[in-house]
Amino acid sequence: MVQSLQSILEPQSIWIYTDGSGTSSGLRTGSYAATIMMPDNQFHTVAGVCWPTTNNRMELQAINSALLFVRDLFDGSVGRISISIVCDSEITSNIISRVNEARSNLDLWAQFWQLVIGFESISSSAIPRNSEPAQRQSDAICHVLRLSFEKACKSIVETDAFKTLSFERNSITLGNESR
Repeated sequence: MVQSLQSILEPQSIWIYTDGSGTSSGLRTGSYAATIMMPDNQFHTVAGVCWPTTNNRMELQAINSALLFVRDLFDGSVGRISISIVCDSEITSNIISRVNEARSNLDLWAQFWQLVIGFESISSSAIPRNSEPAQRQSDAICHVLRLSFEKACKSIVETDAFKTLSFERNSITLGNESR
């Protein structure tokens, strides 16, 4: 009885393994994925795509999406949860650890600092790419998503309708038709 009560009172550790990918030329498409390892060894994955973007932005988006998933899963009751973030970005890990200050992606960093409020603890480590199985999984998902999204974006951009699309302050013009 005491043992089970003690285990309830101990913080739960959740590991988040992330990857972000972005092309630096052309359409600048990107993707992100996070593999979330729960205390009971169950795994969850969150992933998405974005355009235009950068690698660092996608890495941070993966972290934020995972934190949001965990918050939702526990209905916001995260006071006894310790989060360990594992990524391949030293820049991101150093900002989380407060070794460095964020100089870009300030909107996502503001979201990050809001999302971590209330957790028992947050730690981060940067490890070489694909060092852990869960990190390899995030990398593979991220890679497939980015390539598929880039292909879809290219097929849209190459259409005649897109080539004649122009944007003005409060309207979009498609060919000769205004909306």
